[in-house]
Amino acid sequence: MRPEVLLLDEPFSALDAFTRIDLQDHLLDPWADGKPSLVVVTHDIDAAIVLADRVVVMRPWPGRAQEEIATDLPRPRNRQSAAFDFAKRRVMAALDRSRDRSTAADGAEVQWTRARRIDGETYVGTSLCCAATFIRWSRITMISFDVCQCGAPLQRTERPTPKPLGSEVLLRVLAAGICHSDLHIWDGYYDMGGGKRIQLLDRGIKLPLTMGHEIVGEVVAAGPQAVDVKPGDRRLVFPWIGCGKCGVCRAGEEQLCLAPKFLGVFANGGYSDHVIVPHPRYLLNIGNLPPERAAPLACSGVTTYGALKKLGATLQREPVVIIGAGGLGLMCLALAEAMGSPGAIVVDIDPVKRNAALAAGAKAAVDGAAPDAAKEIAKLAGGGAWSVIDLVGSSATVRLGVDCLTKGGRLIVVGLFGGDITLSTPTLP
Repeated sequence: MRPEVLLLDEPFSALDAFTRIDLQDHLLDPWADGKPSLVVVTHDIDAAIVLADRVVVMRPWPGRAQEEIATDLPRPRNRQSAAFDFAKRRVMAALDRSRDRSTAADGAEVQWTRARRIDGETYVGTSLCCAATFIRWSRITMISFDVCQCGAPLQRTERPTPKPLGSEVLLRVLAAGICHSDLHIWDGYYDMGGGKRIQLLDRGIKLPLTMGHEIVGEVVAAGPQAVDVKPGDRRLVFPWIGCGKCGVCRAGEEQLCLAPKFLGVFANGGYSDHVIVPHPRYLLNIGNLPPERAAPLACSGVTTYGALKKLGATLQREPVVIIGAGGLGLMCLALAEAMGSPGAIVVDIDPVKRNAALAAGAKAAVDGAAPDAAKEIAKLAGGGAWSVIDLVGSSATVRLGVDCLTKGGRLIVVGLFGGDITLSTPTLP
């Protein structure tokens, strides 16, 4: 017995007669295939994602399938969840890709879903077809949340969506990570210790600023000189962009440029629904990685990788001490293992984080607040640590890192918590 198909015809009034016939023929395909389907017409994209299991986006004219999207959401569906927002962004991106710009005034965005049967129940699929919706999602403007005053709440800002020029690429943001550096930027200063501060507004940061340097986006458009990139590509953004002209940049060390254009720091970043990237070379293919998992690689990934690379051959010969077991610490732990480290000793004052590090494969975990922490670390390292990576960067953690080093050992300070220490010069190599 063939399943039933329900068509709610009212929104079809937005379509001309020929498009309506073509659309109805297409929607009847799942019925002809003999698969359990229920098609409902609605104007509400959120409602569509709540109901739908799979979505097929069609071009307004002719009404042909453009691409299929699986919502992949558990039931019941939470409209406030990050997964729901990600599914909505994927549908919106597909709608934008499917539109015919030359007939925007007359066209209509159409999507339908095929329901599936689970545990004897047929979940409802959803169809969306309405000229008003087509115009609504044309994304003439973009929305961002900006730092307009240091220490004050971020401000919702709406501005024209930029058009990429030259080699620029415009991406729709799929995921944007929050880094501790963003808190420093929002505060407006770095603690230099001894009551001294670096005021970031005096260092070239200008407000208002859209923060966010851990970005994964989907290519929407590209300038005429942008090559090897096309709409629909999902890319991780490398945000540490330099001037491109100085000797440091020409040597391939743009992150050290003295006239930086870092996204989310000196240029608008990912706390937005769109972001401009100056050249395709800053875009990295993420394959099948979920955007929210790939985004931190642009900061915690490259930062900890760079720190581990500085250890040279010692990394594969001696255990590394990692101070801090937060996001950076766990990333460093995973990379150290992948790069051949014989083991890592993780230090943190939080027992929950120490347990997380052990579960992630740490050789040992030490309470950094313990009076004998330096002796314990040195003992675990075989008499003294050859390499310490401090991912906190406070006065106490840097002091601890120095105290547990063996003769000839190396301390790499990554964290920017702030502070200062006093060193005895005879102990320096």
